[in-house]
Amino acid sequence: MNCKHCGAPLKDGSRFCPKCGKPVDEKPQKSQPSSGQNQKDLNQGMDHKQAPKKKKGPVAAILICFMVLLLLLVLAVAGFVGYRVISGGLGSKESQTLSRQDPDEDGEEKQLREEDGAEEPEEETEETTEAETEKETEEETEEETTAPPETSEAADETGIHRYELVVEDCTWNQAYNKAKEAGGYLVHINTQEEYDFLLTQVLGSEEAKNLKIWIGGARAAGSYEYHWANEDGTFGEDTLNMGGYAGYWMVNEPSFRDESIGQDEYYMNIFYYSKENRWVWNDVPDDLIGAVSSYQGSIAYIIEFD
Repeated sequence: MNCKHCGAPLKDGSRFCPKCGKPVDEKPQKSQPSSGQNQKDLNQGMDHKQAPKKKKGPVAAILICFMVLLLLLVLAVAGFVGYRVISGGLGSKESQTLSRQDPDEDGEEKQLREEDGAEEPEEETEETTEAETEKETEEETEEETTAPPETSEAADETGIHRYELVVEDCTWNQAYNKAKEAGGYLVHINTQEEYDFLLTQVLGSEEAKNLKIWIGGARAAGSYEYHWANEDGTFGEDTLNMGGYAGYWMVNEPSFRDESIGQDEYYMNIFYYSKENRWVWNDVPDDLIGAVSSYQGSIAYIIEFD
C-alpha cells in the first residue's frame, strides 16, 4: 500500500506516512472477489433475506384461514336469518289461510246442528209452542189487569202527557179545582196527535161515550173567545173557537147561551155525538146537572199531568 499524498510505500498497519508524515486515513482496500464469489455471496444474501419470508408463511396462512372462517360464519348467519324470515312469512300466510277456513268449518258445524235440530221430534216443538202461547197469554192478561183503564201516559214532544179520566158529578169550577189539587189541570188539547191519543187511549171505551166530560176551555164574561184556562187563573193565547179548532165543535156551536134553559154558557165539555158518530166540543153552563138533571151520574173530567 502506498501513501496517497507522496506515493511512498507504507507498511501494513501504518497510521502515518514515514516520508511525508501525513496520516494514512484510507482503509486498506479489500481484494475484489471473483465473479463466482460474487454470485455465491449474492445468493447467500438472498437466502438471508428470504429466510424471514419463510417465517411469515404460516402467519399468512392462519390469517387467510381466519378470514375464510369469518366469511363462512357471516354467510351462515345471513342464511339462517333469511330462512327465519321466509319461514315466518309462510307461517303467517298459513295462519291466515287457516283462519279464513275456520268460518267455513263453523258454518258446516252450524249447518249440522241445524240439521240435527230439524230432526227433533215434533212433540217437543208442539210443547214449546204451547208453552210460549201460554206465556204470552199470561203476559197479556197481566197487562190488562194492571193497566188502569182511565189513565194513560206517553212521553212525546207533540204535547202528549199523562191523563186521568175521573167520573164524578161536579161543576166545571169544581173539576178545575180538583184537577189542581191532584197536581195537574183540566186537559188542554194542543195538537192533533194529542187529541187522537185522548180519543183512542182515554175515551176509547163504550162507557166513555155515555159521559159529558169537562175539559179546560172557558171564556171570560163579555168575551166571545174561548181559551185554555191555566192553573193560575189566566187564559192561554189560542182561540179555541177559531182556526184549526173550529172543526172539533158540534154544529152551530159555540152558542154562548142556551135560550131553552135561559143561561149563558162559559165553559167547555166534550161528548160523543151519536148523530154525527164522532166526539164533539160544546159550550155549557157551569152547573150542567142543574141545567139538565138527566145528566146526573154521567159527568166526568180529564186531568192532564205534565
